[in-house]
Amino acid sequence: MQKTTTHKNELDAKVNVFLKKTALQNVYESFYEKMYEHCNEFGKTLEIGSASGKSKDSFKNIFLSDVVFSHHSDTVCDAHFLPFKNKNFSNIIAIDTFHHLENPLMFVKEASRILTNGGRMALIEPLVTPISQIVYKFFHDEDCSTNINPFQINAPDQKRNPLKDGNNGLPTAFFLKKKDSFHKKFPELKIVKFQRLSLFVYPLTGGYRNWCLMPSLLVKSLLKVENFLLPLLGRLMALRMLVVIEKRK
Repeated sequence: MQKTTTHKNELDAKVNVFLKKTALQNVYESFYEKMYEHCNEFGKTLEIGSASGKSKDSFKNIFLSDVVFSHHSDTVCDAHFLPFKNKNFSNIIAIDTFHHLENPLMFVKEASRILTNGGRMALIEPLVTPISQIVYKFFHDEDCSTNINPFQINAPDQKRNPLKDGNNGLPTAFFLKKKDSFHKKFPELKIVKFQRLSLFVYPLTGGYRNWCLMPSLLVKSLLKVENFLLPLLGRLMALRMLVVIEKRK
């Protein structure tokens, strides 16, 4: 009980910071818009790790979930054991959730189970590039390693904090370095989109820290500058990826 309360307090503190920072909200709005572009317009959408509930501004028929109770979520559930019927959702979305998972292989199996044929999963996650690797290793609390077997099943760790513990290198290992292995393990799933995102705007907002160096009025304009620069600088310094996965018949 104490552990659950602690995690709830941590999530509430994170959401409170988010709600106070318009610049950060504007960045997340751009993230949700990018995911929406690649999702199905029909059927229901499930968000894993919904936190603030900001996704409702972009997705109308959306069901919000989180690992601990939040006033902005519709249900509490573990991403490794999703309490939904088979083929129940047309879309699954998540931002900065996958790299916190203890057993991502289990989550992808569950996601495949509850997606309809033609359903899509859109994830925005940390991406390891030459510059971002330095940022994640020396200026971030979480691990950052791509030299792992991302498909191994780990024994549950009761001391693990699902909100703070994670590996920023996990998505790069899972969807990029081991892309062929991913498709062999999940022949019904196809990576249909991989896009590099985020250069300097998000870091200047301070993320979920209590400071911000980015005036909110400049965010949307500077995000357009980022989009222009990403084809040139993405491989060198992009901080995030958008990966879109489709379930085939």
